[in-house]
Amino acid sequence: MLRSLNYYRVKTKHLFETAEKLTKVHHGHIPQTLEAIRTFPGVGIKTAKVVLSHLYDMPFIGVDTHIHRVMNRMGIVKTKTPNETDEKLEKLLSDEQKRTLHHAIVLF
Repeated sequence: MLRSLNYYRVKTKHLFETAEKLTKVHHGHIPQTLEAIRTFPGVGIKTAKVVLSHLYDMPFIGVDTHIHRVMNRMGIVKTKTPNETDEKLEKLLSDEQKRTLHHAIVLF
């Protein structure tokens, strides 16, 4: 099912490892902290923030290269990397802005 994706072999391996960890360690429940979600194979800060934002309505923006680029072009931040953008947005935006801005920027 994942063959149409880039790096499908690695992603498939991570998917199975994550499913096993969710079952054995977390008893079928997706954890509610960045630290716990980032322990899953292949999951970085962006994915962890998107998961928490979508599942638990937590105030996070998952900053990828697209959000990084848009924020810089709009002059909201002046950063060189998505990680720098993420750090600046965490300090700059209110929790409510973080909850609503992610989807708006992606759609933009």
